[in-house]
Amino acid sequence: MVCSGARPDFAGVCCRPESACGDYCCAGTCGDPAIQLCCHYAGETGCGSVCCGSNGSFCADAATSLCCNAGGEGCGFLCCPAGQRCLSPGSDPDLIICNVCPAGKTGPACGTTCCGADEICDGDECCRADTTCGGSCCDPQYCLNGNNCCAPPSHACGGSCCAPFQGCCNGQCCDGTCVGGVCCPPERACGSACCADGWTCTDPANGTCQPCGAGEKGCAPVAGNPACCATGTECCASGDCCASPLVCCTPPFGPTGCYPQASCLN
Repeated sequence: MVCSGARPDFAGVCCRPESACGDYCCAGTCGDPAIQLCCHYAGETGCGSVCCGSNGSFCADAATSLCCNAGGEGCGFLCCPAGQRCLSPGSDPDLIICNVCPAGKTGPACGTTCCGADEICDGDECCRADTTCGGSCCDPQYCLNGNNCCAPPSHACGGSCCAPFQGCCNGQCCDGTCVGGVCCPPERACGSACCADGWTCTDPANGTCQPCGAGEKGCAPVAGNPACCATGTECCASGDCCASPLVCCTPPFGPTGCYPQASCLN
């Protein structure tokens, strides 16, 4: 026997150890002495304000005092039956969604199906834990640095993962052209050379550059482009330098040139 609930203003009560429940002795077992919750059937345990455990039930969520039958799963304020997984929990029964799982899929709900017991869910895709990268599903061959899934159409470059449109230059992603191991911006690439800022390419075959005027930048060696344009303007294959708010485009109704943005939309 034990003395339960003794304090200066209360002598306590003498109970069997399993029945001691704060200031009270339960007829069965104590589920929670803080609220003097008594469980009356063998195998029951406290779950919020109720007891679970009879007929194989278990505590699915103590915060909502939710007991579910064996094999079920808590889903907000309701239980999904055995063989189903909780896809959308909530407090409104009409909005709670349980997934019907294929045979043998006893893992978590995932999209419109369920994963296997040895699988995790990534968005709406199931995969084994040993085929993940940084917590996401990824073929091991594409796992970069242990946490970055660099799968096609992206591609690895040194320790970086480059976007599909980027090149790889000396182990770094490059938005321009790789010239002599250096990433050269498109407007400065000139064959085997990378023109200096403020210079323009005059002969890509030989990598020849020449300086633009003061306050100017070089334009990419594209057919029709001017050699140089004022800094802050856009080089255009019409031979013009387009100043804001005009942009270089080929609208549906005319040739390439400088037009308002709205005119460039198809």
